[in-house]
Amino acid sequence: MSFTGCCPADGDLESQWRDELERETRDISRAAFDDLADTMKIIANPLRIRILFLLEKRDHSVFELMYILKEPQNLLSYNLGVLKKAGLLESYYRSRHKTYRLAGNQAAGNIRLLIRTLSS
Repeated sequence: MSFTGCCPADGDLESQWRDELERETRDISRAAFDDLADTMKIIANPLRIRILFLLEKRDHSVFELMYILKEPQNLLSYNLGVLKKAGLLESYYRSRHKTYRLAGNQAAGNIRLLIRTLSS
């Protein structure tokens, strides 16, 4: 390819080049990137990352999280609520204790993959 400045000089090559750039432009304009950015903002909190790390291993009750993380119940409940509202967590009752687990959706699957990658 013969480039002059930023693009090919040949007319056919320029057309292919522009088509490729248009495809790349469409690929990065998808709403999925906005969703990913929103998810990253939500997990960009050290306590939330620690919670997600623990929940990637197994389900935990709020009481268990309090014991492991040495954080007060109100702080944990607030952050668990943020993660649940974002669709990253699900909750259920085990005996009398509210228990949390990672959700079964794509966003939580991406979190699982991220945590596994970072912890290996």
